[in-house]
Amino acid sequence: FMDEREILQLPYTRNKRDETNNLKRMQDNNGVKKSGKDDLVNKQNTTDLSSSMTDSKMREYLPPILFKENLYSDSDFVNDDGIIPTFWNETEKCFRSKFPHEEEVCTPTWGPCYLPKTYAAKNWNKKLLKEYGGVVDDDKYHYLRGVSVFTYSQTKNELDGLCRPGFLIIGQGKCGTSSLYHYLTSHPRVLPASEKQIHYFKYYSNKGMRWYLSHFPTTESFLSNGGLMTGEASPGYLPYPDVVERTAREMPGTRIINIGRDPLDRSYSSYRYNYVNPALEKLRKGKTSLPDVPRGKSDEYYIETYLYSFEDMMRAELVTLQKCFGESGIVSTRQKWNSTKWGSAIFDRREKAGLPPLIDLDGQCYGNFINSTVPKAQWNDLVRTKPGKYLNVPNLHLSQAMIGRSLYVYPLEWWYEIFAKEDIYFLCTEEMKDMTGQPIATLATQFLGLPPYDFGPVVQQGAYNVGGHKGYDKVTTWDTVQKEEGEREEENDNKEKETFEKDESIPLSPEFKKELFKFLNIHNERLFEVIGRRCTSWATAA
Repeated sequence: FMDEREILQLPYTRNKRDETNNLKRMQDNNGVKKSGKDDLVNKQNTTDLSSSMTDSKMREYLPPILFKENLYSDSDFVNDDGIIPTFWNETEKCFRSKFPHEEEVCTPTWGPCYLPKTYAAKNWNKKLLKEYGGVVDDDKYHYLRGVSVFTYSQTKNELDGLCRPGFLIIGQGKCGTSSLYHYLTSHPRVLPASEKQIHYFKYYSNKGMRWYLSHFPTTESFLSNGGLMTGEASPGYLPYPDVVERTAREMPGTRIINIGRDPLDRSYSSYRYNYVNPALEKLRKGKTSLPDVPRGKSDEYYIETYLYSFEDMMRAELVTLQKCFGESGIVSTRQKWNSTKWGSAIFDRREKAGLPPLIDLDGQCYGNFINSTVPKAQWNDLVRTKPGKYLNVPNLHLSQAMIGRSLYVYPLEWWYEIFAKEDIYFLCTEEMKDMTGQPIATLATQFLGLPPYDFGPVVQQGAYNVGGHKGYDKVTTWDTVQKEEGEREEENDNKEKETFEKDESIPLSPEFKKELFKFLNIHNERLFEVIGRRCTSWATAA
């Protein structure tokens, strides 16, 4: 029998967006024709159902009681913008085995969901809807998990009763992914996953697709709540080329959302969240490799005595990145990924098209761990000139790349190579501060294909997981956000008036700020060209 962990699925664009041409592009340009183990290929059902949707033919596929109880209407499956919600143009998914003698296996679907074994369409009734549907007192959708203990069945029907995510928010970290996820899942037709960040395609792909899909509402709960879509937000997806290929292979047709913040603001947020905060936690407890660190001191004392400034860290990383953008990063990136058929095809295509070479920033620019005193080579000179300070915080891959993870274009170019441009949406973080909620509404309707919805009230409640208010579900009012930003500006103004620009909220000397802005602007322009729009409120954009 076919093991779902081996299923290799082809990237494809959704209906009405030149699906056939995109599938051919994936085959011709990205090397998806595999051999050996990789011969197991998913053949996506390509039947054009757009006309069927408008002709109310979805009634032929879904349980009739869903329409009778007004959980769905004919207009749900093509919105006012003519966009079909993710996966609602399918009625089945077909899989070909890598073994020639085995027949093709097709699994029927209801939109994003695989049909459950126990409930055929005709068997759905009010009792089932009451058991799996409804809204609980706290106004959050209640749904049952498909399995209480994760299993890895070897049967052909192991995905029965599970639903696929219609969107993935892939990053970037410290750009508002928590807020965006909460805003989108406030839409009454979007059901949340059991947790915001699942990170299956980066860290847990070995657990198999059933494990992954078990984090989303089951088919019974999805349909009983009138769901059109579910999704997740894992910022760890964006930076890694292998995650791009794996996502396209295992979850073709899902829609990709990326959110980007002004690079300097994001870098400073990362400095505080990924370096200062974890370093302080270690210093307070005396759990560092530094000798004779006193206990019980103020945070200001620890920061001044044992931590590098934001400018120290940024200067060190900038030197590293400038070297990597030379031949070393380009050559090492190609050496690593050219060994894969899909990677080789991408490099060849870009060369023929005269496009700039791809760079794997996270994988090729920062080097390996050295030791607890100098964890990464980029900090050698820093430790030599300013010894006795602490660097070895948890999650070094985040503190080492404060600038690198703010150069969104380089990881995104890998996504645009494998996914169709029409299936990727870039949102500027600053747009989420629009209290009308219109930027979120545009994303939801014109990209995801959802029915109209007023996101204003949920946006006005505040932002999630910001500043020192850790927690993906922790909301901070906009008044509090503004107050804390004002306090930060006042703190930096009073700190070193001769060094920092007056009224500047981010502590950088004018000389270095000018150098950094020049660097960032070049890469911002490359980003804007790729995504086809500008983030006009970015200070680092010309």
